[in-house]
Amino acid sequence: MKSYKEMTESVLKRRDDYISEKKIKTQKIKKAAVAVICVSFVCLCALLIGGVEKDKPVVSGTMENFYGGAEATTETEKMVTVNEVDAGDFFLTGACSPESYDITVLDEKEAAEHLGKTLDFSFLPDYLKTSKNNSRNKIYLDKTTGKVVDGGITFTYWNEYGEDKLPIPVGSGGKGISFTACREDEAMLDKYKWPENIKASYIDGVKVYIGKAEMEALGEYDFETGETEIIPYYVHAAKFRNSGLKFVISATNFTDDEFIKILTDFINTNKD
Repeated sequence: MKSYKEMTESVLKRRDDYISEKKIKTQKIKKAAVAVICVSFVCLCALLIGGVEKDKPVVSGTMENFYGGAEATTETEKMVTVNEVDAGDFFLTGACSPESYDITVLDEKEAAEHLGKTLDFSFLPDYLKTSKNNSRNKIYLDKTTGKVVDGGITFTYWNEYGEDKLPIPVGSGGKGISFTACREDEAMLDKYKWPENIKASYIDGVKVYIGKAEMEALGEYDFETGETEIIPYYVHAAKFRNSGLKFVISATNFTDDEFIKILTDFINTNKD
C-alpha cells in the first residue's frame, strides 16, 4: 500500500500532467483559430479579386487604355498568349470612401437594361454556380456631378458556397470566375495594373490581354505537427472590348486551358 506521501505525489503529478496537456490543447486551438482567420482572409481576397461584391470601388484611374478589337493578320497574332505577371505588382489596392459616391443597386434584369445587353453564361461548366451577389450589383456615381465613376457590373460563378453563402476558400478546393462588364460611355475602375510590355492575343478577331499571377492559399491545419498546408494556385485575368462593352474577366484556381476555353466560349456566345 502506498504511503500518504506517495499518494500525494501521484495526485500532484496527475494534476501537473493535466495542466500541461490542457496548455498544449489550448495552444493548438489558438493555432487553429489563426489558421481559420488566415483562410478567411484568403477567401476575402478571392472575393475582391473575383469581384463578387464591390462595397468600395478600387482606386487606380480608368480603363481607357483598352484596345479596339482587330482581325489578326499573322500566325503569331492568332496565337493566345498568357502573360505571367508578378502578383505583387499586378493587383491594385486601395479604396475610395463610399461617402463620396451615390450607390445604385441593380438586380439582374436592371443590370441587363443598364448594359443594353443580357449576357449569356449558359456555356459555363455545371460545377460553377451563380453567386447571390449577381442580383445585387452596384454602380457608383459622383455625388457632385452625378457622373458614373464605376459602372462595372460583375457576375460571379463559384464551385461551392458555404453556409454563409460566401465562396469556399481556395485552400478548401474553391475555384471560380467573375465577368465584369461596363458600357463604353462609362468609366470602370481598374482591378489590375497591366504591364506595358504585355502581349496581346486574338480570339476570333477580338484583341485580348491575358495575365496570370501565382498565388498561395492556406490548406488544412495539422494538429499533430502544428503546421498549415500551403497550396499554390493561379489567378487569371483578361481585358478586352466586345459588342459595345468593356470587359474584365477574373478567374481563381484555374489552369491555362480551363481559363482560355471559358474566355473563348464567353466571347463567342456573347457576340452580336
